[in-house]
Amino acid sequence: MLTAMGITDALKSKTLLLAGAEETSAAVRDGKADILITLISEIVSAKGLELAGPLPKEFQTYISFAAGVSPNAKNGEAAKAAVKFLTGPKAAAAYKAKGMEPAKNS
Repeated sequence: MLTAMGITDALKSKTLLLAGAEETSAAVRDGKADILITLISEIVSAKGLELAGPLPKEFQTYISFAAGVSPNAKNGEAAKAAVKFLTGPKAAAAYKAKGMEPAKNS
């Protein structure tokens, strides 16, 4: 992304590559870094951080999750109902509040 924007060299000395979301969030919270780039859901759930906004559309990447129910599940109908709820419109508000986009059918 930085290369595509033509700012790699300008930011090279200011860029930290840290091991994970908690370490990165702590660096921003503790003033060791000014900004972080990670999943929106990790930013909105981190104490002491504020979401500045999503990356431009051309740099966004999405992570999709799927659910499945084993044909041998002891409570298969309940599991199917849980998946239906988790992908339905009532759950959409919770996903949005946590910085995620709900399933397309929500």
